[in-house]
Amino acid sequence: MKLKILDYIENNDLDSNFLQTKKWAELKKNEGWNYYFLNFYKKDFVGYALLLERNEKMFKIHYIPRGPILKNITDLKEVLELIQNFSKEHKASFLKIEPNYEYSKENLIYFENFIESHKSYQPIDTAIIHLEEDLIKNIPSKKRGRIRNKQNLIFRETQDLEKFYNLYKKTFENKNFKGRSLSYFKDMKKYFKEDLKIFEVLSEDHVIASSINIIHQDMITYLYSGSDSNFNNFYPGYILLYNTALFAQEKGLKYFDLWGISYTNKKWAGFSEFKFNMGGKPFKFIGSFDYPINKILYKIYSKLK
Repeated sequence: MKLKILDYIENNDLDSNFLQTKKWAELKKNEGWNYYFLNFYKKDFVGYALLLERNEKMFKIHYIPRGPILKNITDLKEVLELIQNFSKEHKASFLKIEPNYEYSKENLIYFENFIESHKSYQPIDTAIIHLEEDLIKNIPSKKRGRIRNKQNLIFRETQDLEKFYNLYKKTFENKNFKGRSLSYFKDMKKYFKEDLKIFEVLSEDHVIASSINIIHQDMITYLYSGSDSNFNNFYPGYILLYNTALFAQEKGLKYFDLWGISYTNKKWAGFSEFKFNMGGKPFKFIGSFDYPINKILYKIYSKLK
């Protein structure tokens, strides 16, 4: 197995995640991360990994989100060894990998040399709507009325980031969450272009719910949203998600990732239930794994974070 370091993906036809794209790499570079595309070969190309690198005070972090992306999981052991050696050569404090594989005991074996981390950058548990199924049928019967009773609400695609951000900002402030800046969303739009979709729900001329979504391959991902709490009795979130799913279905997409649920975090309880009520089926990624390279620095970093 050989490793070739490039600033692009040698073969982009493999099933992957938007977090393993050039667009995401450029967005993260704008936030202070360097990036490498590690391309792997035997006789032929077997896969790749977008590796992000960041210096934080005394620490150098290597991070692979939703990767590596491989033709065959049987190559994973050799690929992980190459990645570990790459991080050692670049004097990283530690390597964090959050793979794009579903949780299973068989898949866990590949990461036996890593430390399973309880601090993940990306959600490990999510809910996914299968768009090839009957969307309304998968929603509990008591919730269907909320979708059918639209109260003359309008759903539409928009390019207005300002209106989205105003709702988003009010929502995360009300729930005491740490939110993103408007400039971050402008950068997202800059790099993802037509793959970034903004949807909104209106009551007359007033935007009461809005979301930002990313399309990649056969999946659309619901990343950020906001709503006007004064209109909660209209259930605009249900209208927003259901019509986003219809939009994706009409575009021929197969999956709608609702991006993160929690079975333990009380702050997430409400919107976790909401995502299941929309017909989302639970999906668990294999996890978040750390490979300490400088064990002393890794121990310090773990205590600080």
